Amino acid sequence: MTGKKPLLRALVAYCGIALLVVLPVLAAPPDAGQGQNTTIYAMNTSKTDEANLVVSFVSPDGSPASSAGATMNPMGSALVSAADEGVQSNWVGSAVLYSDQELATVAKINWSGGTAHDGITQAAYTGSAEGSMEIFVPNLFRREWMYSTIAVQNVSTEESDFTVDYYTRGETTPFASVSDPDVPADANRYYDLMYASRSTDPSKIPTFPSDDWLGAAIITSDHDIAVVVTTHWRHYAGAYQGFPTEQTDTTMYLPSVFKRRFNNKWFSYTGMLIQNTENVSATVNLKLYDRADGSLDADITDEIGPLSAQGYNTRYGGDSPGENFYDLGEDWLGSAVISATEKIAVQVNTLWPGKVVGASYSGLPPSQGSTELYLPYMAKKKSGGWIEYCGAIMQNLSDQTNTVDIYVYNSVGGDPDWNDYFMTFQKTLDPWANEGTNTRYGSEWDSVPNDWRGSIYLSAEYDIGAIVNCPRNDSGFTYNGYAP
Repeated sequence: MTGKKPLLRALVAYCGIALLVVLPVLAAPPDAGQGQNTTIYAMNTSKTDEANLVVSFVSPDGSPASSAGATMNPMGSALVSAADEGVQSNWVGSAVLYSDQELATVAKINWSGGTAHDGITQAAYTGSAEGSMEIFVPNLFRREWMYSTIAVQNVSTEESDFTVDYYTRGETTPFASVSDPDVPADANRYYDLMYASRSTDPSKIPTFPSDDWLGAAIITSDHDIAVVVTTHWRHYAGAYQGFPTEQTDTTMYLPSVFKRRFNNKWFSYTGMLIQNTENVSATVNLKLYDRADGSLDADITDEIGPLSAQGYNTRYGGDSPGENFYDLGEDWLGSAVISATEKIAVQVNTLWPGKVVGASYSGLPPSQGSTELYLPYMAKKKSGGWIEYCGAIMQNLSDQTNTVDIYVYNSVGGDPDWNDYFMTFQKTLDPWANEGTNTRYGSEWDSVPNDWRGSIYLSAEYDIGAIVNCPRNDSGFTYNGYAP
């Protein structure tokens, strides 16, 4: 016996290889970008032991495409790029991560080669530690300059049969139900709702009711699956995880919500998509809290039909009248708490039009809150001007004043006695309120070098949730923090 733990496994549902030419399967439309690559960031969550990491890239037929390995110090992190690991050109697939320590993982997708702005967009999402046989997708698009792709990964050891039920937003019955049988273990299926020819099987893309379609989906399987959705706007991209039925809940937390307009130009605004995951109508209450003082600034109650989805937008109002958000003013940032009489799933899009940046994340059910959280990717990169910076946005998920200790690690991690964190500081959060720490604007980061990458560990008195926003000078992305 060696005494080593068995390798644990994290799941990454979508990976691509970088090319600067048109790819018949991977290419997004010209204004969203045409080359594609995925970089995986893995953080060792052990404070005392090294982690041995293996990343296995899996082709859509379930066969291994390539693999890579790394050793991470306690609380250290590693990056693995699909472009650097021998995966063949013009490839799309999935990945499985194995480790002898528990991991926190983020997959960052980059598209390049488009004509809009500087032709680069990015998106990111947190890897899944387990799958589900039913996954909810609150937000899909197929309209001019806005469309979605869906990646579904079989995370079991058996062949799986997938079924995707498509719903038009606001409707309670699906307009299409598409089956995709006999998917091998670890393999994925890729559905491009706008460009069917780029899908794993173009025949699996339904005919949509209109050319200006907004909707949602419910994806089921006879074995466990994981789901990731990417959304492409003309200048932006975002990614989010589908909601396993086990993570739907009557309460959802949104750590980061914006409504900011200066000199009649929009700086940032947020769309919130709520999907009723039960087969009865739900009464939904949306409360928005100010970041500065935790005050309740908006209180909206609405009805959402069975298995239906509805949108709310701090700029446009969404499917609900825009005056619901008038009281927020034009320089507001905060958080939201959504409660419902039935279980729901929530997805969030934030757009920064002035920066030509968009990003997406998944709402947090109470089970994703914790007194310990891991943020595998933080960066501070500046050379003359700013290249990239990150803001970690924490939300207090309790009605108590909450003290949060923030430990910052270089990518190399710490020593076995956990004394080697780069720096530490503290934040105090009012009940239900949120607070940020930003590598560009936070004075606590002044001593950090301008070409820095690392990670964060959060330790709180009461449960917190967190997301990370990372704007770049050419694009940006958001991901959910990991709760053990």
